[in-house]
Amino acid sequence: MPKASRIFRQSEIAGITKDTSVGGIPGLLLQVRGASKYYVLRRRHQGKRVEIGIGAASAISLDTARLKASEIARQMALGGDVLRERKRIREAAQAVRVERSARSKIPTFEKAAAEYIGAQESGWKNAKHAQQWATTLSKWAFPIIGDVPVSDIALSHILQIFQTPVNGEIFWNEHRETARRVQQRIAKILSWAESKEYRQGRNHATWDVLQHHLPAAETKDRKHYKAMPYTEVPAFVRRLRSLSELSTRLLEFIILTAVRSGEARGARWSEVDFENKTWTIPGGREGRMKKGKTHIVPLSPAAVRLLNDLPRFETAHDAHDLIFPNIHVGKQFSDNVFKKTFVRLGVEDATTHGFRASFCSWGKDAGFREMDLNACLAHVVRNKVEVAYLRDDLRRDPLRENREILDAWADFVEDG
Repeated sequence: MPKASRIFRQSEIAGITKDTSVGGIPGLLLQVRGASKYYVLRRRHQGKRVEIGIGAASAISLDTARLKASEIARQMALGGDVLRERKRIREAAQAVRVERSARSKIPTFEKAAAEYIGAQESGWKNAKHAQQWATTLSKWAFPIIGDVPVSDIALSHILQIFQTPVNGEIFWNEHRETARRVQQRIAKILSWAESKEYRQGRNHATWDVLQHHLPAAETKDRKHYKAMPYTEVPAFVRRLRSLSELSTRLLEFIILTAVRSGEARGARWSEVDFENKTWTIPGGREGRMKKGKTHIVPLSPAAVRLLNDLPRFETAHDAHDLIFPNIHVGKQFSDNVFKKTFVRLGVEDATTHGFRASFCSWGKDAGFREMDLNACLAHVVRNKVEVAYLRDDLRRDPLRENREILDAWADFVEDG
């Protein structure tokens, strides 16, 4: 056992300038290292002399050091492996510090999304692409996982996004194409986060995972038309313009105005107001509107140019006023004419009516309100909230809002 030493008082500690046994507890020593001083307990353990740290003299008093040293000595006397236990505690504390440090560097999903978009947007051809990413993620993903660290995002989070109620359905079923894009974008961001070592484990946003939890086909009992993904529409229109037939200009006009086939095939010059850049599709019994209500379509610059470039035909009967007459039969084209165009261009998975769905999906990704997109499409408002909004918002100018959307759509078709 260490020999007995003089018992120092707290007031004497400041004057000690070299390693000194401070007494009170056998083996309690004050070590001096430069300007710093530390209490240690020197003992023999398993045949070796060991020094067990008690604490800095600047942090604990001499009396506290003696109490701690006494407890350690007691445990050692009872056969406890104090050194191993202290090592375990130090390692656990270090692990906590490392984890806290690492987690402090892990971004939330919203911040990760901003980083990913910022890193990728210089390589995207369309400048609006980044805005579309931000808009769809802000609407559907951020409310649920925006504040969640990317390391903590689980399958339950992802499913919550796509099972969000929308018009009596779930987001995944109600807006399938938009939901697909959101799913793909989340998956890419989580994959990027894994490459940055922000997260580990399964990427729950991939279809390999979600196919076991979400329906692969539409579950709504309604007729769906094959629609071309809106990202492919600009390239399709460029190819369409390489054809010279009047029917191809008709199809281009349908795409630019997002109207139904029959509404455009029966379009007449007398319905077009070039001064105000509008086209009025008549309603009523003799009209062409599906619900019988007159619909005013604001014409984008691209649509006006298309009309100005068209020839005027003198045809039989009442067909002379048709904008797109089938001059061979003296009346409007049938819907079948577009099938021939799709075949010529090698397009299989698309229909004329499907371009309305393409327009709608583009509009949602571009950040336009669904109710305003429905107004462009002349859809009947079914949502009670939308009805109340339209009734109470006296400042709303539907024609101006529709023009803004259709002009942006035309710009996308032209430049996308």
